[in-house]
Amino acid sequence: MTALVVGVLIMTSILAGAPMYLKSIEALGLRSALQVLSSSNRNVQVSVDRLPLTKLSVASATEQVDVALRELGNLPVSVTQESHTRLHYWGLKSDAIIPGPASDSAILQRFEGFSTHVDYVEGDAPSELVTQEAAITVAQVALPADRAELLGVTVGDDIWIASSAEDPPYLKLQVVGLFTPRDLQEEFWFGLGREVMEPPSPSLVARPPLPLFLSKDVLFDAVTGGSAAIGAHRWLVQLDFEELQTQSPSHIAGKVDALEHALRRGLPESTVISALGNPLRSLVRRISFARIPTLMMGGVLLLAAGYYSIMAAAGMVSRRRVDTARLWGRGTGRRQMANLFFKDSVFLVLIPAGVAPFVAGAAITGIGWLPSYESVLLGSGMPVFLSWHSFAWSFAGAGAIIAYMQWSVWQGGGRSIPAEKMSIFRVDGKPFLQRYYLDFLFFVFGGLVLWDLSSETSVVTEGGNEMAGVNPLLVVGPAIFLAVAVIISLRVLPPIARLISSGFAKRGPVWVHLISSLFARVPLTYAWPVAILGMAAGTVMFSATIAATLEQSSVDQSGYEVGTDLRIFPVDLSQGPLTGVLNSVRSVEGVRGVSSGLRTVGAIRLGGEGMPFDFIAIEPEYFEDIGVFRNDYSSVPIRNLLNDLEYSVPLSPLLVSESAKRIGFRMRSDVIATDIRASMRLLDAKGFSHSVDLGPVTSLEWQIRMGELPSTAILPVQVLGLTFFELTPNEIGTPVVIQIDDLMFDLDDGPPVVFESFDDEKERDNKKWYPLASAAGVDTSSAIFHYSPGTGETDLSESGLLINLGTGTDRGVRGVVRASSGTVPVLFSQTALESNDLVAGSETVINVFNRSVPVRVVNAVEYFPTLEPDDGGFVVADIKQLWKHLALSSANSAGVSAEIFVGLVDSSDSNLIDSVSSEIGGLHSVSSREEIRRMSVVTPLAVAGWQGASIATGLIATLIALMGFLTFGSMRPAVDEFNLAVLKALGMSKPSFILITLLEQLLVLIFGVMAGVACGFFMARIAVDAASQTDMKVNALPPIVFSTDWVYLGGFVFALVLLSTVIFIWDVFFLKRISVVETIRISGQSG
Repeated sequence: MTALVVGVLIMTSILAGAPMYLKSIEALGLRSALQVLSSSNRNVQVSVDRLPLTKLSVASATEQVDVALRELGNLPVSVTQESHTRLHYWGLKSDAIIPGPASDSAILQRFEGFSTHVDYVEGDAPSELVTQEAAITVAQVALPADRAELLGVTVGDDIWIASSAEDPPYLKLQVVGLFTPRDLQEEFWFGLGREVMEPPSPSLVARPPLPLFLSKDVLFDAVTGGSAAIGAHRWLVQLDFEELQTQSPSHIAGKVDALEHALRRGLPESTVISALGNPLRSLVRRISFARIPTLMMGGVLLLAAGYYSIMAAAGMVSRRRVDTARLWGRGTGRRQMANLFFKDSVFLVLIPAGVAPFVAGAAITGIGWLPSYESVLLGSGMPVFLSWHSFAWSFAGAGAIIAYMQWSVWQGGGRSIPAEKMSIFRVDGKPFLQRYYLDFLFFVFGGLVLWDLSSETSVVTEGGNEMAGVNPLLVVGPAIFLAVAVIISLRVLPPIARLISSGFAKRGPVWVHLISSLFARVPLTYAWPVAILGMAAGTVMFSATIAATLEQSSVDQSGYEVGTDLRIFPVDLSQGPLTGVLNSVRSVEGVRGVSSGLRTVGAIRLGGEGMPFDFIAIEPEYFEDIGVFRNDYSSVPIRNLLNDLEYSVPLSPLLVSESAKRIGFRMRSDVIATDIRASMRLLDAKGFSHSVDLGPVTSLEWQIRMGELPSTAILPVQVLGLTFFELTPNEIGTPVVIQIDDLMFDLDDGPPVVFESFDDEKERDNKKWYPLASAAGVDTSSAIFHYSPGTGETDLSESGLLINLGTGTDRGVRGVVRASSGTVPVLFSQTALESNDLVAGSETVINVFNRSVPVRVVNAVEYFPTLEPDDGGFVVADIKQLWKHLALSSANSAGVSAEIFVGLVDSSDSNLIDSVSSEIGGLHSVSSREEIRRMSVVTPLAVAGWQGASIATGLIATLIALMGFLTFGSMRPAVDEFNLAVLKALGMSKPSFILITLLEQLLVLIFGVMAGVACGFFMARIAVDAASQTDMKVNALPPIVFSTDWVYLGGFVFALVLLSTVIFIWDVFFLKRISVVETIRISGQSG
């Protein structure tokens, strides 16, 4: 009976607690959302921009607003009205109003109750007195002291008001008070404090307007009719913050929508201003996702508790079947028998069910004491809502147990038992599902459900009003799988036990035969505790895997989103990898690495634009140390691939003397091409690129071309490449063969100095100068050629650089670049390779930052931090090698707003992050991996949705397992006193007895836990689709990988082993107390 009471209490507590806990999740999310909103944003404003400011018009509009506000129910606690005129014009004398754009303007302001929220520094509050002086209306006003001082107005001044700069004044306002507002952020001002106290200037040449505050309804009496009376009127509706927290987000958003609809009917010119609608609609969506893990865990937990309760009820009915059979034999009717059991069930089932909602409420309150909840409860306690729904669910579960017991009794289970066997009869027939083969039907149903879940491309279903729902099969999928596993075990375990028993019938030691015969003779007696343990272990494994997986996923997603500890953007990297701010950040103590980053959208460029892809250039030598990677991003470790992006052969820079004044070379061509201009591209010490114009291609003979070094270049400078520009509308250039020799510079006096003669390459092919790419690919070529310095000589003693310019240009530019390789090594995503029909090792031309860059695909990766692998995929390059191609542009196109990746020693050190941000300076955004992870893990929905649910599920599942195993321990066949007495009489030794009882427990434990762990892991795989969906219905990046918190399972197994040890010790003492003669004598008398 104790097992039944505890089982029913646990099951009904789960049923009662589920809606309560889901409501708590909703309340926590709502509380957090409301606290994020400012006081003005969590209220409602109704505004009419053009309304005659007369008592009649305002009263009529107010009546319509009051009718519409009924849609908000009991949420409004007060309605304040605010009115203000359009701009009027003022002067301290009636004739001092000067027309023109610099005219002084004023706003007549009515703000109900403002005097109680300001402090008067001079004078008093204005009165409601309105008088007339020679057709001029006279009233009193108060002014903000700061604005009055700015405009030279003081107490006692008369302010003359005109509706326009050309019209005469119609209103005289007497300044009776100057005030300062106490707190413009106070909820009273609805976020309008700055607007009404410090209205902005109407033009660049005019002084700021003068806000004139009148008392109560004086404004309506003061302004004249016509255009002067047209102004704006607002109803400021303050909502009950405490009441807001008790209602559902969808209900509140629906009320705001209903208010808007009502006002569109009654006051169509009005506008409802509220920040509640969109955040709460978003919250409803996020709550639906947060409920998924809770419902899945609750489903499997309810299944385990329900199965235990039914088995406990069946055990109680089974133990009473001998007595029941005697009553049947004495003529007791079905109705009497049912009534007898119903009276017992009222005490054993209905009382626990009535207590269950209170137990669930206490448990939810206790969950709020867990350390992980401190950050989301903010000291306010766990919200618990005890409603009739909880009692309804509780008694519904209890009714199911009572119905099962009544059905079992109604079947008349003991009627056919012969009288002589009543006392020793052991009921062990097939379960109801097996007798009518309903288990096969449920097995097929479960298989269809699992197939449907596995074939779904998304667990998100579209709902109305742009809201999303979740496939309901996902919530019950794990529980269905667990139920299918239990049904299979009940069908499969008995024949397996008989097979094992038959195998040991004639061989092996006696204790082996005895234990196997026990499993074969009463297999269902062992099957149900194995099932209980399996469901409990599966539930623990499921919750431990879901919780650990989601937490690890939040870590992985934050790392993928940021890439390193910090990602800072935009940052001006106009000098590329030599930008000074990079070294400044690297010098900050606590920074362990910094990589620059250039990001854009690129495409393959061979005769046109290819499939677009995301492109990023980084510094591999730094990024490999500070980047956040996972092993499944690529088949080869990402860090190894980043090494492949760096220079394979170091190339020392070709430096120009710091004393040089001019720079140039000797040049000749095979044709005259005056439209082509030659230039030398330089890179200075700070990373800026410069161009030295060396004139058009106009000579078939050798000519020395020299140009002035740019005065803005920071010395020393190095030669990047040689370019030839031709203005062409279709990027088709003139083919020319150009020969270059002797790169040189000259000083103020003396002959030019050659610093590159190309002679060191005459014995080998060109390995330093490579052609630039174009829209046509790489149709320009370069090579070292040899020639004779004199006419007619055959001694080819000189060497130079031959550049064969093809027809393809890159926006008019052709030429060569000085580099260690003719292509920039890049990493392609697998999708980018496939969409562009490339493979690893391919060479192609990509278009990035409006430049054509030749690249070589060194390898493919699946994922890379901050990049989207879908659609066109992505490409990763080394910024240093890319920079040479970008810097060869005719303009300094490489100077773009880019980003910086920063690795920190302590990623949670806010002071260090501030230091890095200060070092960069300017306006930028700092994205912190640790902050994003913390915000995703420590949100109320995350904590309550799966962290708290997993802990509660693990504890309850462990309790169910302990109760199930304890119940099994008290009714095991191996410790049946009569059987033990007979075996003892037959001479079985005490060690054999102990071994049998120990093996009986261990086999049940091992089979149950192992099966449960396997089921739990598979259930977690079913749920992975839900876990891989974010709030915005896109797959999480990177994909979720499974992780298990083995502490959960370790605690579960430890608790079971501890209980098993206690039972084993009890068995040892029990065996000592068995009296063979007395036990057999008592059993014989009862039989």
